Order: sequence, then C-alpha cells, then structure tokens
Amino acid sequence: MSVYAVILAGGRGERLWPVSTPELPKPLMPLASGGRTLLQAAYDRVAPVVGVDGGVYLATDERMSEPMRLALGLPREQVIIEPEGRNTAPAIGLAAAFLAMRDPDAVMVVTPADHLVEREDAFRSVLRAAIGAAATGQLVTLGIRPTRPATGYGYVQRGEPLLEVEGHVVYRVARFTEKPNRETAERYVASGEHSWNAGVFVWRVGRILEEIRRLLPDWGAMLDGLSPEAFTGEGRSSLAEAWTALPSVSVDYGVLERSADVAMVPADVGWSDVGDWEAVWRALAGDMSEVAVRGRHVGQDTTRTLIWTTPGKVVATLGVRDMAIVDTPDALLITDLNRTQETRSLSRAARPPEPDWDELRGHDTEGMVSVLEAFPAQCRDALARGAAAELPPTLEGFQRVLCAGMGGSGITGDMLGRLLSVEVVP
Repeated sequence: MSVYAVILAGGRGERLWPVSTPELPKPLMPLASGGRTLLQAAYDRVAPVVGVDGGVYLATDERMSEPMRLALGLPREQVIIEPEGRNTAPAIGLAAAFLAMRDPDAVMVVTPADHLVEREDAFRSVLRAAIGAAATGQLVTLGIRPTRPATGYGYVQRGEPLLEVEGHVVYRVARFTEKPNRETAERYVASGEHSWNAGVFVWRVGRILEEIRRLLPDWGAMLDGLSPEAFTGEGRSSLAEAWTALPSVSVDYGVLERSADVAMVPADVGWSDVGDWEAVWRALAGDMSEVAVRGRHVGQDTTRTLIWTTPGKVVATLGVRDMAIVDTPDALLITDLNRTQETRSLSRAARPPEPDWDELRGHDTEGMVSVLEAFPAQCRDALARGAAAELPPTLEGFQRVLCAGMGGSGITGDMLGRLLSVEVVP
C-alpha cells in the first residue's frame, strides 16, 4: 500500500496581516521551531511517514507554486496547481485525481501548510494509526484535544469505537459542528466527547473520489473527465475553464458532514492553527511568559502582549496590556489581543487600489507598460533558450568571460562573477 502526503498551501492568512501578504503568505512565515517556516515544518512532520523521495506533494495556486516549490526543494512533478482557489474540497479532489492516475489504491494524507505541532513524534504516531484506519475504507480525520473553549475552531463529536490501530483507538464521528458560540464551546470541552477539527485527513484516493462523485456530483464529473494532460501546460487551459465554472465548497461541509463512513483518531500533539496574532502570542509566549517578542523590545509594566518588529527597529512599550503590536516596513498594526480575528477586514481595507491602467497608458508615450507586461514571457523564453543551448561541459581552456550589456542587463555579469571559477568582465 503506497502512502502519499499532500500539503495544502492555498490559504492567504489575512488575519496575520501585515506580515502575511499575498506576496509572502502565512505558510512562509518563520513561526516553527528552529526558525523554520510553517510550510517547512509541515513537510518535516509528514516526510518521515511517507518518504522523502516522491512521497510529499504540494497543492497550491499558480501564483505561489514556484516560490513554495523552491522553499521545499520539490521537483515540479510533485506540485499540483489549482487554476484558482475553490476551497478544500476541489483542492483535495484534484490532488486525489492526480494521485489516482499514478496509483489507484494509494492512501492520501492531507495536511495544511500553515499549522504548528509541538510534539511531532506523537503526531506521526497518530498519523500512522489514521493510515491504518483509512486502509479499511474509512474517511479519517484527526481530532485535537481541546485546551480551551475556542470559538474559532470547528468541533468533532466522538461516537462509538471502531477499531484499534498501533495503540490508538479509532472512533466513529457522531457529528461535526462549525465554530460554536462561547457557551456551546464550554459545554463541548467539559463533555470530553468533542475535539477540535484540525483539517488533517487520511483516506484512500479512490474512496474520497467516490464520495465526491456521490455528494458533489458536478465536481465529481469534472474530476472524472480529467486526463493526465490537464496537469501539464498543454491541458491546463481546459482544466481552468471547467474549474472556474463550479462553486467553492469545503471538504467538511461538502463531504464529511454528509458521509456515513467518517472516523476520528484523537490527537494530543500540541497543535495550533496559528490563525491570528493571539494564536501567535500563545505559541511564542509559552506557559511561563506573558510577553512574546519577535525582534527587539524594551518594555516596562507590559503584560499579555505580542511584539513583532522588523530587524533594526526597537519597539518600546509602557503600561501596555492585552495588545498585539506588529510592525513591518509597509504597515503598523496595533490591536487588542482579544480582537485579532478581526484583522482580516483591516488587511483588505489597507490594500492599495488597483492601478488605472487606461490612465497609465495615456501617459505612457514610450510604451513601457507593454514592455513590463511582456517581461514574464521574456524570462520564460530566456530560460527555454538557455536550457536548449549547447554549452561546453566544463570551463577548461577559458580564461575569462565577457558579458556585454547596459543598465539592468549588466546584472548578468555580476551574477556570473559570483558563480563561475573564471574571471568575468561585465
């Protein structure tokens, strides 16, 4: 039985603005231990279970596919590119269809790219148990032991025991509940029957595709109609056309809440979705400190506060409590620590307006806007030409390299001068 992991990296992390931006989204934030990004930590958690050679796949959109692929050092054939974000059910379905073409009997682990897990060995133990349960045909979710009555998470109610795998009891899921109010969350935590829904799933690829066909027939028909070419440059336009015509839907709402064969493995692994700055404060402050700092901070009479600043700048606080202060070169956020889930609206309001392209073209007497629009295609053409060029296998016999260019073109000479062992004359 082959097992693959798919890291979902499609979220924007708007509640972690202004550090998380469209250009540098939440998975690339260095919040994990050892200065790792959340994306790298997600890879490190699953790779020992599924194997580092072809076992881990990345599912993301076109815009972020290359930066995230390079961050993990993955080959391009292990990146599954969505035409655009359509929530988790389509992303998972696309990944399952891709893996099914390679191995119809494979088991698929789905994990978000932007969560924290403190006890990674314990997480892998639970994951192996979930893989064993998935092999029996169950759709398996990991249920996180709640540490507080959080209202920002979904909850999973435990039903009767189904089986035991590697020392872990696997339970039938009795009910899913989306983000309850405070009173309900307190009741859930007190009952001992409810877990947080971490968005980590395990199932056979054929089994999840079967449920998508049954419960989301439009998406099922589209996925069934895909050919291997839909995942390459030649067939991507047809995929994009079909993809954008269908609705956005989460796998929880669209599939799991309506399926009869959903199981849960309880997990006590020190999990956090680091969904807002209050969660970052919890992750960085730990149990012994009330002030969490990333950067340089000088403070007096400061409690229960998060300080996040850029290198070279000092943030000083006096008489501050229950605050998140996040300073970046582009923006400064100051918010009540208990209201950081509302940051999304601020991030959207702070976005720069779209340029008036018609007005810009009216002022563009030299046609530079068109030059800029053509630049990505020029880069792709240059890379293709370089890959096709017949170059000597070594620099033996060459004494120096001459680079002819003006202005920005001279950058090539500077780069080659750092890379080559012979003299480069720009």
